[in-house]
Order: sequence, then structure tokens, then C-alpha cells
Amino acid sequence: MFVTETPEVLALKPYDAELEVQFNAGCEVMRRYHETFRQLAE
Repeated sequence: MFVTETPEVLALKPYDAELEVQFNAGCEVMRRYHETFRQLAE
């Protein structure tokens, strides 16, 4: 199950292998470039 946020509610979605791959890739980018994103946010 995945939880996604919509403008009205939080939605529960069934497992989706492609979504998991995308989510994990996004987490890796955030982990790898954490300091860069922090500086850009200033």
C-alpha cells in the first residue's frame, strides 16, 4: 500500500512496482544531494 496526498484527502493505493522504483530513485537522489538541496533552499 502507498499513501498519496490529494488536494482533498489522503488516498491509499495498492502496491505498484513502478511507483516503488520511482520513489526509491527519488530517495536516493535526496540522500546523495542532501547538502545541495539544503543550500538551494536558503
